[in-house]
Amino acid sequence: MGFDKAMLDVSGSPNALRLARELCKVTSGVLVEVGPGFTHLTSVREAPTGSGPLAALAAGASYLRRRCYAGPALVLACDLPFVDAAVLKVLAGWPGEASIVPVEEGVAQPLCARWSAAGLGLAVELVARGRRAMKALLEVADVELVDVAELAAQMPAHEGPLLADVDTPDDLGRFGVEPPQAPLTSGPGGAAGAEGG
Repeated sequence: MGFDKAMLDVSGSPNALRLARELCKVTSGVLVEVGPGFTHLTSVREAPTGSGPLAALAAGASYLRRRCYAGPALVLACDLPFVDAAVLKVLAGWPGEASIVPVEEGVAQPLCARWSAAGLGLAVELVARGRRAMKALLEVADVELVDVAELAAQMPAHEGPLLADVDTPDDLGRFGVEPPQAPLTSGPGGAAGAEGG
């Protein structure tokens, strides 16, 4: 893309900052950015930097543990221009104890999900064993896969495709998102996480 997707311009604001504000509307608990510090949230980094989303999730989970938080967490990637507090509230309040992972067109979206305490612990264990793909966590965690249509039914006023992510230059025009005014050269940003429930 030539720039960090955390800095996508969504409604005149860098998307990472916009998403951090949306998380703050949902919880007053512990929040953390896994990334270089694009937001006002405390930031931590995965090790090594750029080692993938599972490592980023594990870094966020470890931070929550250090803050003596041992519950579920909302996990949110920085390239989702239509996720807002309404989406996050539905995920946080979904019934049951399992991790809640939306599915769109048959594809699980584990980076816009509510991960259980057990799932977060498994992420840390998998990374310690050298695993790097989110698929590894989906295969072993207690996960309830929820079709995105079920989520959307809980928020009929929501505008835009719920879990659309911006991965290519074509996506910019398709979703009406702008690149940042001054492209950044730093590495990819991680996921922002917040306690759920």
